[in-house]
Amino acid sequence: MKSLITLFYLVISINTFAAEIKVPTFMVGVKEDKSALKGSYYVYQADAMLVPKDIVAAKTKNSSIEELVSSLQYAYEKNDRDLFFSLFTPATVTEIKKMPPAAFEQNWKAYAGKKNTKLQFYHSHRNGFLIGLKAPGEKSFNIQYVIKSSGQFFFDRFEVDEKDLRYHNIGMYVTYSPMKIAPASLLQTFKSEDENKMLQVQLTEPYIAVLKKTKDGWNLIGQTKDNDSEFSTWPDLDKATGVIRINVEGIGIDPNNKPEILVLESSFPISGYPLNLAPKGQFTP
Repeated sequence: MKSLITLFYLVISINTFAAEIKVPTFMVGVKEDKSALKGSYYVYQADAMLVPKDIVAAKTKNSSIEELVSSLQYAYEKNDRDLFFSLFTPATVTEIKKMPPAAFEQNWKAYAGKKNTKLQFYHSHRNGFLIGLKAPGEKSFNIQYVIKSSGQFFFDRFEVDEKDLRYHNIGMYVTYSPMKIAPASLLQTFKSEDENKMLQVQLTEPYIAVLKKTKDGWNLIGQTKDNDSEFSTWPDLDKATGVIRINVEGIGIDPNNKPEILVLESSFPISGYPLNLAPKGQFTP
């Protein structure tokens, strides 16, 4: 599957420069990559900048990624089609010009109408960089592939390989960055004999996960997103932001063999949790 300017992620940016990207193995959606496995993380080496940076429209020499996106913004604002096409590799220009004229004009107007676009991030990939652009009010990021040739940067075609585990997992990392996970602040817990097993949590991250301890690790019982049905095992009964209240009845706890319970809050959905990262639970029902 080839993509020119149509790859999108939901991205949160952080102010950091990293030569190493650590993707949790226990995050929902990651793919197993034994070649990158280090403990509980898949670790990738990549020059990566996740810094929201204003794009100032200017005609530049395109000697950096920042200059390239400035030239792109300038081309849109000045309706300079010649400059626009000069920013792409010849093969990419050929592909763009295959678009129906009406479709090209529609895309042009959509991008030209965006103001105050920011360069949210870039990270090295293959022989170039994947970059993320975003205008105010947008939830989706425009992801493009950039290469360097003879001292200048150009937008290039990018072929997505479903077997490219590095591409997929770094994409997941960017989607949910910054990676945050910690024991949640419990306001109310439950006992195994309770008819309604109410659990109330105060949190700063959007997700909570309820886990039980086994000899192999923390097994996921279920999770809920604050005021959202995404990945939610139980509905959030408290509509206040920053508080989740759920009824976890029917979770199948053996009253004669009660496991330790751990409740985590996180910036991303999880599928479980390693024992070495949390040896003890927070309560036993």
